[in-house]
Amino acid sequence: MVRTKNIPDTETTRMDAKRKKQGTKKILINIAVFIVSVSLWCAATYY
Repeated sequence: MVRTKNIPDTETTRMDAKRKKQGTKKILINIAVFIVSVSLWCAATYY
């Protein structure tokens, strides 16, 4: 097997995991912001 990159596999795996974790965190933050904004809008229209 010929390697074309000088980066060790563990480092690339770590970077991929970090990227995936950041993406998941952004999605969770977006969902939380959406729920809060919908709740505030419903409260404002109710009163």
